[in-house]
Parts: sequence; structure tokens; C-alpha cells
Amino acid sequence: MRTSSAAFDDENRISGPADVARALSVVRDRAAVRTATEEMHRPVATGAEVGELQPAPPLPVHSTIQPLLPWPGLRRGAVVGVAGSATFLCALVGEASGQGAWVAIVGWPELAPPALHEAGAKLEQIILVPNPGAKLIEATAILMDGMSIVVLRLPDGGISDADARSLAARARRRGCTFIPFGDRDRLPQTDLTLDVTKRSYNGLGMGHGRIRSIDVSVTARGRGAAARPCSAKIRLPFSAGPIPQEETQTGTGRHLRAV
Repeated sequence: MRTSSAAFDDENRISGPADVARALSVVRDRAAVRTATEEMHRPVATGAEVGELQPAPPLPVHSTIQPLLPWPGLRRGAVVGVAGSATFLCALVGEASGQGAWVAIVGWPELAPPALHEAGAKLEQIILVPNPGAKLIEATAILMDGMSIVVLRLPDGGISDADARSLAARARRRGCTFIPFGDRDRLPQTDLTLDVTKRSYNGLGMGHGRIRSIDVSVTARGRGAAARPCSAKIRLPFSAGPIPQEETQTGTGRHLRAV
């Protein structure tokens, strides 16, 4: 774990001008081979071009999270808000990163790379911009040109409605899944919101032991196909296995609850 984290810090963390130049080079290279969604409306000259204009498939998510989504995965160009749990956020993007998707995380210096690694993410597919300062919105927008997923840790005061609309429009044009993360009351308008409402911890006995897994209760609500709320209880990390059926039905599991 230490080796992966160290390599991540050296190669993927943006902390100076040289790192910014390297990251933007990656973005430009990625953007050069991607088709913007706005280009899909141009006339098709021949039948052979039809396949080229098909939108890319949704980004994969773990099978445990799938029932919460109104799409087969994370829809490209969608705005998916997440509130309540950084562990759940890592689990949400881990599957896509593990299968080769590029993920950028902006404005989150406290996020630990090992948490992403434990969730199944490939650290070499992750770009961190921990402290963009006044360039928070600009950095987020630029990264959308080359990343499959861009996560924005919302500042304490949230972001303005104008900035939220601008980022959502850019995500749609570039086919990038935009994930704002923060307090549920400060999330901008989203296509889907995944809200972790409860957390409980497994593995601690009477004054001894260690936390081995976390059970989270997640509620999904949104617009369109996601207008009707749904919920699920998920055990993280996924390597800990599913929640036993008797616990999900009776709620008799013994947990240490956060207070």
C-alpha cells in the first residue's frame, strides 16, 4: 500500500507549475481523441459513419451500487452529486478507474490515495489537484476536456449557481461525468444525488478490535428516470463481502455507530 501511495504522490499529485503543465498535456492528449457530444448532431454523410457517432457507453460501477442508478452505469455528461461519505465516493469511482477510466479529483487535499486504491481504483489513472485556490472552477472545467470523471470537493460556501450551470454544460458537451461532493444542502442541481444517510462500523468488540468494514445506507433521488427515490444498504469495502441477508431484513447486526 505504501508503494502505491508513494508512486501516486510522485506522479499524479499536482503541486507546482511543472505538474500543472504535465496534467494539462495529458488533458490535451485525451481531448484530441474524444468526440464532444455537440458534434453528434452533425449530418451523417455515409452509413459507415453511424457507428462513429454513437455515444460512449456508461462508465462501469460495482454491481452493489448499480441498483441505485437509473442508468447501466455512470452516464457520461451527467451531474451526480454525492453527500455524506468519502468512502462511498471512492467506491463509486473505483470500478471505472480500475477498468481504465481517467478520474480527476479537485479541491480535496485530505483525500488519501490508499482509500482510492482500496476501492479498486488504479492510482495511475487518478489525477489530484488538491489546492487549486482561486482557480477551482477553471481547473475543474479544463479537466473535463480530457477526463472521464471529474470530482469536485465543494468549498465550505459551495459554488455559485452560475458556476454550477457552466460546469454542468461543459460536462454534457465533453461527455464527462461530473461529481460534486459535499454537504447535501450545498450540492448544486444534479441529475442524480446519492446521499449517505447512515453509517455503522463493524469489527470492534467490547473495548478491543479494529474497524473491518462500514455499512452505509444510501438514498438516490434525482430527475427524469431517477425521480422516484430508492435506497440500499451497502458494506464497504466491497472485499468485506455483502451484508448478511438476516441483518438487512431484521436490522439485528451489532455495530458501533457514529455519534
